[in-house]
Amino acid sequence: KKVIIEAEQGNVLIKFNAEQQPQSVTINLDSLDPKVKKELEDNILQAVTKGIKKSQEVAAENMKGILGDLTAGLG
Repeated sequence: KKVIIEAEQGNVLIKFNAEQQPQSVTINLDSLDPKVKKELEDNILQAVTKGIKKSQEVAAENMKGILGDLTAGLG
């Protein structure tokens, strides 16, 4: 089944799936030109996606170090 989690702050709504991948960004600023609004939403979505990917890479590297320390202690 498809689970969607919504996170809202001010005029910004971001939707994520259960795998913590951002699915959409919606900005509620009616005064913005529609093309500008869409570009801003796309840029925010891409930035959030990059940030999550980078944080996952850092976490994976940290886990390698922890696991390396644990296995070194066993030998």
